Amino acid sequence: MTTETRFEVQTYSICDGWTNSWFITDKHGSRPETFASYAEAEAEINDFLEDIQLEIEAGDRSAEEGFGPDEFCIVEID
Repeated sequence: MTTETRFEVQTYSICDGWTNSWFITDKHGSRPETFASYAEAEAEINDFLEDIQLEIEAGDRSAEEGFGPDEFCIVEID
């Protein structure tokens, strides 16, 4: 049986180190989100950062509550 390569976006926390904190929530509950390709995961990070920047520009979030691309990494998983 061949397993498909998947990727996850990880963020760093002092307690847990680098972990996948991106989740999908649907009628089946909540589960870690994974991506079919590195590019798909990277696009998700870029979309997230763009949304955060728009919130800052709209005054819904302070600049100190923003994120940078260096706060995320993409990891290939089994």
